[in-house]
Parts: sequence; C-alpha cells; structure tokens
Amino acid sequence: MAASPLRSKGQQPVPAHDRLVLGLPGGGGFGPPCERPATQVLADVADGLVSPQAAHQVYGVVVDANGNLDQPATAQRRKLADTP
Repeated sequence: MAASPLRSKGQQPVPAHDRLVLGLPGGGGFGPPCERPATQVLADVADGLVSPQAAHQVYGVVVDANGNLDQPATAQRRKLADTP
C-alpha cells in the first residue's frame, strides 16, 4: 500500500484494498456543557470561538455587554438548568 497525496478537491478513486484515513477536527466534548468552568467558556467567547448567546444557551454562562463574566447570573442560570 503506497501512500500518495490526494488533491484538495474533486473525486479521487481509492484502489481496492487500499484505505483512506481521515483525521478531522471537532467533537462533541466531554460531559455536560454546564459543568465546563465558566472562565474557560468566557475565554472561548473572548477568542471568538463561542458567541455570548451560545455561552448562555449551551453552557449556562452569562457574559455582560462589556464581555465580562456575570458570576451571580451564571450561578442562577446554571441552577435553573439543573432544575427539571
């Protein structure tokens, strides 16, 4: 089995009995999102990886208009998220 580079686009045949192995980024994470430390979520917001809205809806983290962590509101939001 000889390794040969693939083009970046288009259809490319993979010969019988050869393998095509893809390593892709991403994943679903580990554990409930509301258990992620709020400071790490805030860092993701600051880096543009997570929107303030997603921080609130998915992680239960409240970011104020100045981009700061609102700890009391975050604690309340996460408490409500744990309530059935």
